Amino acid sequence: KPTFPATGYGYLHGGKEVVGISSRSVSIVQRFVEKPDLEKAEKYVADGNYFWNAGMFVWRPSVILAEIERLVPSLSSGLKELRANWESSSSLEEAMNQVYPNLKKISIDFAVMENAERVVMLESDFDWDDVGEWPAIARHYPADEKGNVFKGHGVAIDAANNLSFAEAGHCVTLLGVKDLIVVQSADATMVCHKDCAQQVKKLAQDVSNKHPELS
Repeated sequence: KPTFPATGYGYLHGGKEVVGISSRSVSIVQRFVEKPDLEKAEKYVADGNYFWNAGMFVWRPSVILAEIERLVPSLSSGLKELRANWESSSSLEEAMNQVYPNLKKISIDFAVMENAERVVMLESDFDWDDVGEWPAIARHYPADEKGNVFKGHGVAIDAANNLSFAEAGHCVTLLGVKDLIVVQSADATMVCHKDCAQQVKKLAQDVSNKHPELS
């Protein structure tokens, strides 16, 4: 259940309750909703029938494989090829190297779940955070009196609400800036505004395309 109008998460629009388990309800999923803007997210929270899509799925192998075959035939063929290669090769790694690079690059949500039949959801109430984005990771580290979070060495002067991740042996210094994310690794450094955090995946893809030697 959403605790704030998050714009970085997908949502599930819950429908008719089909059964109750203890104090939890199991409901039909009317639709999957992609990451909304703030206005829509606020409406979803106020509505009460929208829930964060935590990406936790439970299914029988036979059911999910049948849905993949129905909705994404090319992916189904690839999985069958993977199985055949695995059975005839010496290791799973070898089979994966042969088949996986050629599989369609698509998430399970887009490929199957948004168009699958008989999808239900279990409403849950537990602490959860999607640490797939940098601002979320910052929530799990202590901040200084100005809201700056440092993982690794860092120094901040007249700076506020920044997040810095640095590898060992490197120091990030912040002077007169706010609301930035700075991530330093051995071969790349990223600096972005927190408002742009949702575009990091696109940025990483652009770096991979322009500098394949770093991939």
